[in-house]
Amino acid sequence: MPFTPFHLGPGAVVKAVLPKHFSLSAFALTQVFIDLESLYNLVYGKWPVHAFFHTYVGATLAAVLAMLVVRLLFSRLLQAWNSLHKRSEDSRLHLGNGISWLSALVGSLLGAYSHVFLDSIMHPDIRPLAPLNSANVLHHIISVPMLHLICLFSALVGFVWLLHLLFIGRYKA
Repeated sequence: MPFTPFHLGPGAVVKAVLPKHFSLSAFALTQVFIDLESLYNLVYGKWPVHAFFHTYVGATLAAVLAMLVVRLLFSRLLQAWNSLHKRSEDSRLHLGNGISWLSALVGSLLGAYSHVFLDSIMHPDIRPLAPLNSANVLHHIISVPMLHLICLFSALVGFVWLLHLLFIGRYKA
């Protein structure tokens, strides 16, 4: 995937299905943490571009870090935002009651494992099961254009579904 945005499509669908038990913030932050290593490797000409954090072991560490940041920092920022706007006449400015440990955990782990899975299909330098196995059996199981279409379609479905839930009042952003 050409960096994080394509990965958000499947995350949007999961958020629409499990709005209270899945943090899209944790999902997205995990994606960014994983791709920071690839950005570094690209900038400095290191190979493989997709190294440690594109393994399930490395992605798990990125997920734990993202979960902690989202739960401890983002949750407090959200509470501060809500306290500033609690007297507002526009209730849409209130953004929920925080991010639970469960939703941060689910979001970050799904972010980590889906990232490695999707990138394993696209990139030949990924060794998702390292250090136990150096094979990448997922590489090109479907074409890259098909992978991009699936991610874009899931983004469309997920975000439209989330907007629908928002407008009918069953989801609080």
